[in-house]
Amino acid sequence: MAYHALVANRLRADPSIAEMAQQRARAWIACGEHVYYAELWLRVLAQPVEAIEARLVDTSEEAIAMRQSTPFAGVLTPKERWALWRSVKLRLMAADP
Repeated sequence: MAYHALVANRLRADPSIAEMAQQRARAWIACGEHVYYAELWLRVLAQPVEAIEARLVDTSEEAIAMRQSTPFAGVLTPKERWALWRSVKLRLMAADP
């Protein structure tokens, strides 16, 4: 969820991220990989940016499942991902006495 929240913030500044995600989802379909989720993502990615942002942080079961096969891989650099995961780990540790 934290990863996709950052992607949603970036999407506002750089709509080309959605285009990259569409290309990746289409490639999955062409290769026969993640077809079910690729089709779901393509429907989401055809919507306005605000709807895409909302889906990226949606807490429904379907949205959670969709994030397991994300076409947004690579939006954050490895350094950014590690910093994000570290901050999430620290928040979780602080919340669990």
